Amino acid sequence: MQELYKPQWFAAWKARVPQLGCNCRVSFDEILETFPEVYGDADRQFLRGIDWHNAVSRKPQVNHPEISYDLARTLWRHQRPATGRTRCIVTVATGSKFRELLEVTRPSLKAYAEKCNADFIELTNQTELWWGLEKFRARHFVEQYEETVFIDADCVINPKAPSIFGRPESLALHDDYSMLSQVAWINAERSSVEASLGLKFERRDTCLNSGVVYSRRDAASVWDRPASEIATSHTAEQIFVEQSAFRFGYENLDSRWNWQFYFRDFWKHAADAWIVHFATSNQKRENATRMLEIWGEQS
Repeated sequence: MQELYKPQWFAAWKARVPQLGCNCRVSFDEILETFPEVYGDADRQFLRGIDWHNAVSRKPQVNHPEISYDLARTLWRHQRPATGRTRCIVTVATGSKFRELLEVTRPSLKAYAEKCNADFIELTNQTELWWGLEKFRARHFVEQYEETVFIDADCVINPKAPSIFGRPESLALHDDYSMLSQVAWINAERSSVEASLGLKFERRDTCLNSGVVYSRRDAASVWDRPASEIATSHTAEQIFVEQSAFRFGYENLDSRWNWQFYFRDFWKHAADAWIVHFATSNQKRENATRMLEIWGEQS
């Protein structure tokens, strides 16, 4: 990462700016005249990169949203907003599919954060080759707040939900095991992930769901990123978080804090849940919209 701030690295990078008749090279030279490169100060060079990004975004043929310095620091350097709050709700939505989903789910997540006097942080920039590893960015924020709740982007929150904060334990997740119609896949997933990492995992009649995770600062290690490449199966990142939780120790969350689409009698009890999670749903946007409408009708 430090290479970014050396003239030799920047010269090599600049040489790769496209020159295929799209005028990108000429345009970037013009941008550099307005915002010249800076060396010797990592933070200033980082902010200069944001200047370049915004200058490109302002072009009529691009017309993309600009990004503030503060948001850039949160997205790329994982620095918390300077609000002074001690609580945080963080979600991850990388890729166009999940960013579009977040357009539906964001209002309920953000409103709940405000209700609980918590910062709301959405990580929408891709930093990993596989989306599942993006979740481990939560650690940066668990370390910076007294209490953090990670919530998957395919969740919506009941406007009547009480605060999940202020719990006595350091770590809490929902155990799905008793709600599953089949359980053989769990150990198959564990075997896949441990083989890819060269580790030995613990087996329990447990299935901890990583879609809603309450963490105090001292539980930040639960979000330690795998040290090497991990199997990219459906629940690989969840299996890794589960094993960390086994070692750290955890309490079970009530199912109302993570009421999931594949649970028996899902719609029968969904309206009474506090957080509804559309894991496995093939129509996440439509079902999230329906759930929000149901709660709206009840208010």
